[in-house]
Amino acid sequence: MRRLGASVIADTESVGTPVSLADMDSITVIPPAAFTGVITLEISGDNTQNWVDVTSGGSTVLVVDGESLTLTKIHGTHVRVGSNMAEAAERIVQIFGSRGK
Repeated sequence: MRRLGASVIADTESVGTPVSLADMDSITVIPPAAFTGVITLEISGDNTQNWVDVTSGGSTVLVVDGESLTLTKIHGTHVRVGSNMAEAAERIVQIFGSRGK
């Protein structure tokens, strides 16, 4: 597993910076201990032009405060975090990736 980067939501913003997936098969998301809003993961399949929520079983994947999350079978070029409201402080979400064997 290697560190791909961090999706950073700036103070008073609701969208994080994009992180390249670099052909990874799975990612692990490590969020901070607290968020102001409800945090989702968004993925782009076309180099950050269009974004959609990451879903599993038809439901939007939520990032829970302080709990790491691993997703497999990732199909896209970039990932970022999004909040349903402006964050009260800068939030840094670390993204790690790995390739299948």
